[in-house]
Amino acid sequence: MFKKQRKLFICFALLVATIGSGNNVSAATIEQNGTSLILIQSVNTASSRVGLSISNSGTASLSAGVVGKAGTSKIHMSIKLQKYNNSSKSWKNVKSWDKTANSANVLFNTTYKLDSKGTYRCKLSADIWKNGSKESVSITSDKKKY
Repeated sequence: MFKKQRKLFICFALLVATIGSGNNVSAATIEQNGTSLILIQSVNTASSRVGLSISNSGTASLSAGVVGKAGTSKIHMSIKLQKYNNSSKSWKNVKSWDKTANSANVLFNTTYKLDSKGTYRCKLSADIWKNGSKESVSITSDKKKY
C-alpha cells in the first residue's frame, strides 16, 4: 500500500511542478487496473526528440527536433552537449548550439570532435509559441561513453 501512495504522491508532485512552472500543459486523471494515473500532455508540442551517438574515433553526432501542433508560429531550441564530471558528480556543458525557426518545426543535426574520453549526453530545451502562448519542453538523450 505504501508503494502505491508514494507513486501517487510523486505523480501529484510532478503535476504541481509542471503546472506551477507556467508551462502550457493539460492534465487528466484516469483509472487503470484500480490505480489512478495522472497524464500530462503538451498543448503546443506534437513531438520532440534528441539523440547522441559517438564513434570509436570520438566524433559525436547530435540530432534534435521539435514539431509543434497546428498553429505553432515559432520554435527556439537550445542543444547542449554535456560531459559527466566524476569529481563534482554533475554534468558540465562542453558545447552548445541554438536554432530558431518561424515555423511549426525545427530540426538540428551536427557533429563535434570530442577532446577527451568520458560519459556524454545531449540536452534539448525548447520554447514553442502557438496562438500567443509559450510552452517550454526539455528532454535529455541517453548517456553514451567514449
